[in-house]
Amino acid sequence: MLISELPPEYRELAEKNRGSGITPDSFNEMNANSDDLFYAFKWSSTPEKNGFWRYCRRSKSLSDLPPLPASEEVASQEVKDEFENEKYETRITQITVIPTGKSICHYSAFSIEIRNESGEEFVEIISHLNAESIKVDSGEWPFLRAAIDQMISECRKDDIYE
Repeated sequence: MLISELPPEYRELAEKNRGSGITPDSFNEMNANSDDLFYAFKWSSTPEKNGFWRYCRRSKSLSDLPPLPASEEVASQEVKDEFENEKYETRITQITVIPTGKSICHYSAFSIEIRNESGEEFVEIISHLNAESIKVDSGEWPFLRAAIDQMISECRKDDIYE
């Protein structure tokens, strides 16, 4: 759904967020002026929560739009009430794989992290050698794992290491 297709109240909220979280480079600055909700602002940098903008963008018609978030006064009271009743949990969101006895900053280390962008979690694998990474959505993992397992089984042993 485009910003211009939204009802006035939604369009006003989207325009208020336009450019939020956009980094200052030419690609992002150009997209900040886009009519597409996907490019106009970074969803996670707006006060609207629970995937509100993602659901707006995926809506096929006006009747599919999620309800507007409550006004700021009502929302702040809801947040206060929610915070007072909030329960917390501990989550492990990063694992570092390193050679035995080496520092977590060792060049051959890998970090495996659960990341979140726009309310959707994914795993990112980061090589400490060159700081490059791949991002894997949970739906992609079974296919990637099967392909990686297949390729590992195809590898030949090198006599040097035997």
